Amino acid sequence: MRKFTLILTGLLLACVGAFAQIKGTVVTEEDGEPVIGASIMVKGTTVGTISDVDGTFEISASAGDVLVVSYIGMATQ
Repeated sequence: MRKFTLILTGLLLACVGAFAQIKGTVVTEEDGEPVIGASIMVKGTTVGTISDVDGTFEISASAGDVLVVSYIGMATQ
């Protein structure tokens, strides 16, 4: 089973509350290729998004939240 790595490319704090707009890229661990259509969820919530054609994503989360990244055929991270 192939593994993938989540690379957070930056954190941008939102002006409202303790929420942050998190931007990142999902790539394979073996060769660094982007993972298209990976599911990124804030653990324990219904907040989620998917990675685009470049493996990039953007999601709102608060301090201490855990992101869960999954893709068919790959180990959930």
